[in-house]
Amino acid sequence: MTELNYRIQRQNNLNEIFFDDVAGPGNGRHRYCVFEKERDPNVLYAALLEVRFQEGARNSPESRAGVLESDWDRFSIR
Repeated sequence: MTELNYRIQRQNNLNEIFFDDVAGPGNGRHRYCVFEKERDPNVLYAALLEVRFQEGARNSPESRAGVLESDWDRFSIR
């Protein structure tokens, strides 16, 4: 995974965000993980949050289900 460096808040972040190294369909990244910024490098930590976006066509049996753009309005994600 690669750290996401583009952020609105540039200083004093409490977390780090990482995304998949391999691009999926449409050259998009479909998996993001949030970790605490201050952590011991000798300890394996679980992500605080993992978000998966829809990967592949909605009708395709090989696609991976995930958050869709239409979910944003339903859950007020913005």
